[in-house]
Amino acid sequence: MNRIIIAQELVKLAKEIQSAEVEVIIDSLSMETTEDSYEEGEIGRGQFVLSEKRLGTFRSIKEAIREASNRTGIPEKEFYVFSGENGRIEGSGMVDEENNYVGDDHRFIEKWKQGQVKAWNANVSLHVRFAKTWTPTDEELAKVSGLRKE
Repeated sequence: MNRIIIAQELVKLAKEIQSAEVEVIIDSLSMETTEDSYEEGEIGRGQFVLSEKRLGTFRSIKEAIREASNRTGIPEKEFYVFSGENGRIEGSGMVDEENNYVGDDHRFIEKWKQGQVKAWNANVSLHVRFAKTWTPTDEELAKVSGLRKE
């Protein structure tokens, strides 16, 4: 019984969020790469190849993820929620030595498995927060600002 109520509340909340005027703010975006060997796994320590703060405000979470994808080259399909309560979204994928995504390139992957080319595991971390847009009436703005309305 409780599960049904919780599920109904979650559906209601999801609908409210979709219809609300919510802005998505990207606080930070980083990408770390670590050399990856088919035989040995990850080799050595990772290296940050991208670290950016306060990337902007977006109209939806999809827009924010699209921006992260454009900046890192990691496709949107590779992103997932890591921690909703911390606003953390992550993504990962295989890249070549120039940080180009090669996760869908089967020929590259076969060459990598045979040791003919090198590849790196790229981990992307995106921190977002949400702000609801509020358009106050003249009276509301006067009240919260302490200013008079003319």
